[in-house]
Amino acid sequence: MIIRGQFKTFGFRFSLIAVIGGLISLIYFILFGVGNTPIAAQFFLYFVLILLLSIYGKLLYDANLISINTKDKTVTFVNIFTRNSSKYNYSDFDGKLVWYEPIRGGYVRNFYFIQNKKAVKKISGFIYSNQNDLEEELIDIKDFGTTKYSYLKSWKVFFSIPIID
Repeated sequence: MIIRGQFKTFGFRFSLIAVIGGLISLIYFILFGVGNTPIAAQFFLYFVLILLLSIYGKLLYDANLISINTKDKTVTFVNIFTRNSSKYNYSDFDGKLVWYEPIRGGYVRNFYFIQNKKAVKKISGFIYSNQNDLEEELIDIKDFGTTKYSYLKSWKVFFSIPIID
């Protein structure tokens, strides 16, 4: 049996709009240049570009088409933008870790696959509407439990630094 991740329309579209907005801002900046833009607008533009690039980086990391084959005990991730595909057996992971990331109005549940003490892949409740179904199929993977969210751990995940002690 194969289970596929289903995108939530709001989370995915919000991220995609942010990326498109960033690209439009970058094109504007390239076309009109620094000389024609007031200093305050330049600072604002740099701030917006950094923010949008960080959202774009997060989207590149998170936006995967996920397929779980329960018969073969494999998980396949295909990145939407780069089309880079990676396939893992359940045994390739040391375990799984859950943490709740704060967002406006509450928390989102993030499910990380741990390999060599590093988070290698993620299933985010912000992006996937059937996250609970996906997690139920991965019950055979060792559970590292739930941990508290911190910005330091978030940066460690982003730069592939070990998060498990």
